[in-house]
Amino acid sequence: MELEYQLQMNIPELSKTGHAYLDELERDPYPYSETNPDDERQAHWAEQKRIYGFDDSETWDLNSTFYAWLYERLRMYVDIGGEIVDLDFHKFEWHEREYTQLELINEILDRIRFYFSEEYNDFDIEDITYIREVGEIWALILPAMWW
Repeated sequence: MELEYQLQMNIPELSKTGHAYLDELERDPYPYSETNPDDERQAHWAEQKRIYGFDDSETWDLNSTFYAWLYERLRMYVDIGGEIVDLDFHKFEWHEREYTQLELINEILDRIRFYFSEEYNDFDIEDITYIREVGEIWALILPAMWW
């Protein structure tokens, strides 16, 4: 019963978009099919969602789709998993420094927030490198991402 209570406590208020964590971001990260209800392809996308669980509008900008997917799940992992496991237990070496699992999760979340901000520039090599490291960090901590 205690876990059930903890889960209920961490649920954010109902979101108009159905993506409460993504609502925190500055720039719209939602798939095209979710932001354009009058698009003539809605029936096609609905059928794809019924069959595959997602539609092809999510593949148009797959990097953004991945970052949005990862952001939502990491936010929930910290909210719920952080109540169950010690996110400071696992240590990782990255850029010649030791980090906890939580520190690296927060590093990923910060970088994804930057990616969905107005400051991010798709043509700036420093911005691209900074965001590209999300995959490197994710690969490093992935084996510890369970509870």
